[in-house]
Amino acid sequence: MPEANVFLKSFIKRFNRRFAIPPRESQKAWRRVPKELDLNRIISFLYRTVVDYDNTVCLGGLIMDIPPGPYRRSYAREKVEVRKPLDGSWRIYHRDQLIAKHPSTSLNEPVRVLRRRKNHARGAKDYNWVYLDSAPPVNGNQLIQRTL
Repeated sequence: MPEANVFLKSFIKRFNRRFAIPPRESQKAWRRVPKELDLNRIISFLYRTVVDYDNTVCLGGLIMDIPPGPYRRSYAREKVEVRKPLDGSWRIYHRDQLIAKHPSTSLNEPVRVLRRRKNHARGAKDYNWVYLDSAPPVNGNQLIQRTL
């Protein structure tokens, strides 16, 4: 290991002398984030689901109510995006419009489980990560499972 580290130091110097090219422009490449960009929506866990007939979304055992839309519109059977930003809260979007918010739940470490699929090839093991979110206790300590 020490011999490899000595070799790497000399190799990297020789490699950079041979292949390094100075930049055409030395300006910074970063840009400011536009004000209209919703970072909480972009940097979040995404779950696609369908709204139930009672205007709720159920993920695992967590049930989130959706208030009626314009003109008392129901979102029943509509496809929605449920997002969990890094602050732990829940947001529900329908066609790029925020329609509901839900308070945060804690996020525990993921657990590896096998993915369930029909017509799965024998011997193939596709793994999926499941997060166990704690919910308000019902009959003691209840955990809610959601897949990524």
